[in-house]
Parts: sequence; structure tokens; C-alpha cells
Amino acid sequence: MLKRLSSIGSPEFLIFLALFILICTPFLLALRSEVIANQFATFAYCLVVIAIVWKFIILKR
Repeated sequence: MLKRLSSIGSPEFLIFLALFILICTPFLLALRSEVIANQFATFAYCLVVIAIVWKFIILKR
């Protein structure tokens, strides 16, 4: 599991990165940086969508 996360060119890494970004967003909200928190959340959800599409492409091969 950690070996797959450590390779930057994998969909699992993108999902891990998205989760890390989503964990950071409440702290940004606590610091009253709502605009940045919204941008982080949007970016994280885009990463999840990209990772899922990438994973489907890999599974189709």
C-alpha cells in the first residue's frame, strides 16, 4: 500500500493528495480564509475525479 502511494505517477497518490488537501481546508476556514479553502476543496475534488477516471482507464486495459 505505501509502495503504491509513494509513486507519484499513480492514481492512489492523487487520492492521497486530495485527502490531505481536504484535511487542511477546515484549518483554513478557522483562519478566516474562506476563499482559499473553497479553492483548495475544489482542487481536491478535481484531483479525485481525475484519479477515478485514471483508475478506470487502467482497469480497462
